[in-house]
Amino acid sequence: MILLLGMGKSNTSIDDFLNSKKIKHLTYDDEFSSSFSLDNVDLIIKSNGIAKHSILDEVVKKNIAIISDLEYYYYHKANCTLITVTGTNGKTTTVSLLKHIIKDIDLVGNIGQAFFSKINDNDAIVEASSYMLEYTKYYHSKITCFLNIYPNHLDHHGSFISYIKAKLKLIKNYQKDDYVIYNYDDLILRRIFENYSMNKIPISINYDTVCHYNNGIWYDEKYSLENFKLLGKHNIYNALASVAIARCYNISQEQIQKGLDTFKGVEHRIEYCGKINDTKVYNDSKSTNVLALQSSLSCFENEKICLICGGKNSNIHNIKDLILPNITVYAYGNNSELISKLINNVHKYNILSEAIDNINFSIYDVILFSPASQSYDQFVNFEERGKTFKQLIQKYINNF
Repeated sequence: MILLLGMGKSNTSIDDFLNSKKIKHLTYDDEFSSSFSLDNVDLIIKSNGIAKHSILDEVVKKNIAIISDLEYYYYHKANCTLITVTGTNGKTTTVSLLKHIIKDIDLVGNIGQAFFSKINDNDAIVEASSYMLEYTKYYHSKITCFLNIYPNHLDHHGSFISYIKAKLKLIKNYQKDDYVIYNYDDLILRRIFENYSMNKIPISINYDTVCHYNNGIWYDEKYSLENFKLLGKHNIYNALASVAIARCYNISQEQIQKGLDTFKGVEHRIEYCGKINDTKVYNDSKSTNVLALQSSLSCFENEKICLICGGKNSNIHNIKDLILPNITVYAYGNNSELISKLINNVHKYNILSEAIDNINFSIYDVILFSPASQSYDQFVNFEERGKTFKQLIQKYINNF
């Protein structure tokens, strides 16, 4: 028997698949007890959202194999072309842009459909997290992209080295006709891939690499960003990666250019929400670490910013280096006390609604909700957090 250790109840179509494969679904809320026998369990499929669970200790003792849902998905997709995008930041925007360009392809992983609802004969774009990759062994991707790599999820992985090793499992099963796209401007990635002999496609905005930016994107042809709607240098990297991947997948220049021109961005990632008088409001709930916040702030360098941040994250000390005189901080959540110790003159609140209700909107050019923290102190995920922010701010947008 196969045991799926998942985050919650699955939908009907997924249940049908699981039942047909004799997979028992155990949710995060189900604690292991002596009444549940592991004697007939041959394999554990672990959802990437679960770091620890009472049953895992017993599984290790009994030497039962553990794989990720990504690995099991691959077992059923071995004859398909998989495009996999990983990185500390930028994954969701990049895979969303790719899906917008390629159209006739599945999108699964951290975004899109759950793995078990998309086990079919279609090619797929996979947004892969380190949580998914650490329990892979045979997973193989025809086109693999590393956007960047910075210390993240260290409470789960234990060290930056372990985090990197989890990411690099993506190239463990590299084959000679595969493509590996990586950010040449990321010094760690550059040094890593110097040691590999493979079909490498470096992307850069600083160097003349295979795919680079110079008043447009250059690959085999020039791709214009004149109509590209996404803000910030980090989104140029996402566009570079998307162009390189799409060309490796044999998408035409015309189709790629049309995708770049018409892509409107991703919900919760520097998402424009409207104005309060002349003050622009942006929802960046997908900002779950300081690096993501840095990218967001770089979009508004010459404007007076009200930054709303906070949540569950003790690895936030570098935030003090980002808060310039043009930025006023409204902190909330579990780490609001820590933030207030790192930065002078912070407005500190327990919950998000209190922070919003105490802002003097008229004195800022930009209201930026960019938490730089995980959402798990007060919200289920960053999506719920972002939707809550938009609901709370909407009454002010409507009232002015």
